[in-house]
Amino acid sequence: MRKEITKLLKQSYKPDRFYGRGANYANVVIGSKIEALKQFGHTLISHYDSVSGRAVYFYLCKECGKIQEGIFNKTFTKAGTNFKCNKCKKNKVSK
Repeated sequence: MRKEITKLLKQSYKPDRFYGRGANYANVVIGSKIEALKQFGHTLISHYDSVSGRAVYFYLCKECGKIQEGIFNKTFTKAGTNFKCNKCKKNKVSK
């Protein structure tokens, strides 16, 4: 899981707000995102820290364990945490 979330965070975080603050900071961020995924089934990157300028939402499929991402917008807000996994096609991917 650590390798997968690290790859996603490197793609989604602004470099100066991730590894730009030092390897220790980046490792703490990675660890906290992993803990949030395990505990809550989802986590996010704020729009301030995101390369796209939009909040990025990561969620963990309970069935297959795949971490998926999406842009946090009105559709996500209305949908709550009831998403469909792209890998196993099951609903309710987060806790």
